[in-house]
Amino acid sequence: MPYSYSEEGPWDDFAPPKGMVTVQGLLRQSQVRETNGLVSSPKDSDVGTLRVLARLDVGRLAQQTSERMIPGYISLRVQDPAQNDLPVPVPLPELSQGPHLGYAMQWFAFSLLTIIVYPLLLRRYAKRKQIDGDDAEILDGDLPVSEPDLPVSD
Repeated sequence: MPYSYSEEGPWDDFAPPKGMVTVQGLLRQSQVRETNGLVSSPKDSDVGTLRVLARLDVGRLAQQTSERMIPGYISLRVQDPAQNDLPVPVPLPELSQGPHLGYAMQWFAFSLLTIIVYPLLLRRYAKRKQIDGDDAEILDGDLPVSEPDLPVSD
């Protein structure tokens, strides 16, 4: 419902047609308030009659009526007989690949880099250890040393 209709006003515009009405649409779950520890989203009043909704919380709406309600709502696609103005059918959500292909390519690139770069890093590390090991041998005096040349007397 448009926000302009949320105050006192022309609620008769939303009267259902007379007789049997067939509605087709997408069945959705009731919306609940989620904060996830962040700045909280708008909150509906816990008491009283709601004329303005922050979300479609069917449980909260059920408190306002004696009618039995299912725990969900329908996003209207087609109504027979059709209304003149409101409600307006909601277009179906667009189904696309979205960013998934891009994310997949990123992960393949990361995997390929890991497969190539990790062995190179290991090889460099092993060479550095080998060089460091050779230096340690020199410092320890483990290398063979020749006898110093002494002057020979006759």
